[in-house]
Amino acid sequence: MGITYRLLGLYRRARRLFYDSGALYRRAGTVEGAVAALGQLSLVEMEMGHLESAANHLDYASSVGRDFNGRVWRFTQSLLTGRLAMHRHDVLASLRWSKHAATLVKDHDAGLELLALAAIARSQLRLGDTRAALATTRRGTRLHRTHDLAALQGWTPPSCGGGTARR
Repeated sequence: MGITYRLLGLYRRARRLFYDSGALYRRAGTVEGAVAALGQLSLVEMEMGHLESAANHLDYASSVGRDFNGRVWRFTQSLLTGRLAMHRHDVLASLRWSKHAATLVKDHDAGLELLALAAIARSQLRLGDTRAALATTRRGTRLHRTHDLAALQGWTPPSCGGGTARR
């Protein structure tokens, strides 16, 4: 529900839910859930313009998740650090972190790789490199189609009864 509130721009509600869920996860001793809640909380703070608070939540998530050093957390940490850099108008750092995130999940998780490619393309656009952004977007589109992730431009994946382009 917190993610939905964040996407709708209801940041205070989202923040409250992420604080509560993080506390529940910590009480239950579930490091992965606590780290995920802190990552989402960091995103909410970024979108509210509270960049120092976002950085603090991200640092705290890193310390809580120190022993939980899985690929997905390292990816998330890199992607969130890149997003924070973008909010701070450090587009080159954002691009570096986004590329790092992409290398962590390449050939392991196509959905996460798509998130990283989207972040890379955003950074490239902010830098004025439309050619590179277009190439990155095309790479993401190929990855999307290769892995049958969802319908794309009138194309229905075989798992949904399709597999060919509709005319």
